[in-house]
Amino acid sequence: MPIVTIAALTTPPISVNMTQPKWSELGFAMGSVALFVALVMGIHAIKVKKLDQYRRWMVMMAALNFGAVSFRLQFPILQLFFEENRIF
Repeated sequence: MPIVTIAALTTPPISVNMTQPKWSELGFAMGSVALFVALVMGIHAIKVKKLDQYRRWMVMMAALNFGAVSFRLQFPILQLFFEENRIF
């Protein structure tokens, strides 16, 4: 939980200073916001003892993390192929 919190709170300021296009920066920042919201909602579900909702939020966190890792792996590869067209 502390690592997700730190990552979610520090990513938006980092995304502002990225050298990537604005849509990439916005997606990077919004992903961290969505991750933080899923974390908060999961913690709230535990506190009100709704374990089914907690499980759903934790699956959402796993999906958001998978998406972030996939993006980080795909982006440099796609940049190699589309460097001359400046799509990214």
